Amino acid sequence: MSTIDLIPEVSSLTMRFTDTLDMHTSLVHKCANTLLSLNVGISNAKTLFYDANENIVVYPHLKDLSLTATPSAFTSDRVSVPNVVPLPKMEVIRVGIPYLYTDDVLFRGNSTTLKGLVISINKNTIDVLNRNQVFRNNYKNLKLVIDKTYPGEDLTLISDADMNKFFSSLVRTARTLKLASEVSFNYLIAAAPPNGFEYLQALCITKDNMALFDVLRLLKVLPSLINIICGFDSLGSELRDIAANDLPNYVASTYCNTGKNLQIISNQGIGGQMRPVVPEYVILLALVCPKLRRVDLTPDGISDFQGKVAKALQSGPYSKYTSELNRLLRAIY
Repeated sequence: MSTIDLIPEVSSLTMRFTDTLDMHTSLVHKCANTLLSLNVGISNAKTLFYDANENIVVYPHLKDLSLTATPSAFTSDRVSVPNVVPLPKMEVIRVGIPYLYTDDVLFRGNSTTLKGLVISINKNTIDVLNRNQVFRNNYKNLKLVIDKTYPGEDLTLISDADMNKFFSSLVRTARTLKLASEVSFNYLIAAAPPNGFEYLQALCITKDNMALFDVLRLLKVLPSLINIICGFDSLGSELRDIAANDLPNYVASTYCNTGKNLQIISNQGIGGQMRPVVPEYVILLALVCPKLRRVDLTPDGISDFQGKVAKALQSGPYSKYTSELNRLLRAIY
């Protein structure tokens, strides 16, 4: 059943459906001129932008669009919607299904308004985005979520070259990026230009069990990063064989100012779970993050963390880093 909520003060209509668009096509098309938000299941790609007479439907005021479907319901062939801008004021797009179109219709003409994009990637999605250079425009403050693959899809079908091309197209696009656990952060590292991704300011990695070495590699290609949400509970291959007493000097010299703009490290809000953050590794990370001002921890982990930092302050290997560790103590939340 559908639910229709009138919003008289703005003379607009918000519609949300729990079943498919196909059952309400004529109603949606009649309301197209006033819709602000549309959250709908879809099994036929044509029904969103084509009416019964094959005329193209435009949604001049629509700001929020969510497209979903179950695998069994989705039977549509992909279609094109040429020479029209049907979503000129779009602000947030959520595509939880394989990309329905052979062109860039969802993104056409809204580069100045689009603020949020949640998209499940597969081979066709990557092909369409790359071919149409969807991210060629400099979106302002775009929050991008690259979500898990759609059931039955396989990321291994996408070539490394195509994935690198897709990620490199984000250089001037995303300000905030969240990667689902199925999407490797290594693509981001491999696609980085010489100066790194200069515009990306916030990154959320949902992958479990990252290593400190991985975080340092990411910071190296994300020079403007301010906020990182991730969990890391090991040193990683390059750091594992270095003697414990040598680690502070090695990290401080090898990765000097790698996280020069990083201010916040958090392990909260990743799929509703807390990811492990080992105090000793955050202490090492603090040596190369001169602006670090906040480390989010679970309440029961704060005292243990403070104790580890206090112990490091008393140890020889960290004797030259007292200012960095005292700053870290002030950053613990």
